[in-house]
Amino acid sequence: MAYGILKISAIVIGAAWLAGCGTTTPPPPPPPPPTGFVGDIDDFYDALAQRESGGNAAVENTFGYLGLYQMGEPAMMDAAWYDESPPAETSRNDWIGDWLTRAQNNGVTSKATYLSKPSAQDVAVRQFHDRVAAYINALDLLDYEGQVINGIEITKSGLLAACHLLGCGTVRDYLEAPGSGTPADAYGTTIEEYLSLFANYETVF
Repeated sequence: MAYGILKISAIVIGAAWLAGCGTTTPPPPPPPPPTGFVGDIDDFYDALAQRESGGNAAVENTFGYLGLYQMGEPAMMDAAWYDESPPAETSRNDWIGDWLTRAQNNGVTSKATYLSKPSAQDVAVRQFHDRVAAYINALDLLDYEGQVINGIEITKSGLLAACHLLGCGTVRDYLEAPGSGTPADAYGTTIEEYLSLFANYETVF
């Protein structure tokens, strides 16, 4: 019995000596991503740019929406990049208003310079989405998070993308009465496509 105790003690001492020499156990693996996780916030914007413009920063569509994320004047105004005051104010994306300090700080002073600067477009869309996140919270759209509506799980990133496509008011109306129709933009892209396609990305809110 004594010999067994001595043998165990020697093993414990030897193990302690090895640890003191720098031998350590490997760190635990990182926690797994949330169920259904697709990608981080940068992946979200990469996917959004691909869907909106095919990744072409210089494109302007037939309705005057610009760049990677197809931003219109109302979105740019929400981002505090652009303003139109009467008599220049119109309901069209004619871009005859003023480019504000935020835009100028990113080298943008005109439609042409905006289209030439993909890095500025990345800043603009994220600042726009800061405002969109506030709308999502104000309209209590997060109350629908985790629900399945018309076969689509509602997620934060899906809400963000759907608001980008059609505006948060339209998203609210759809969620409140999902059986009353499927809203779409002028090209036929539906709210359900964006709620589904952009689900389960990381968001900043």
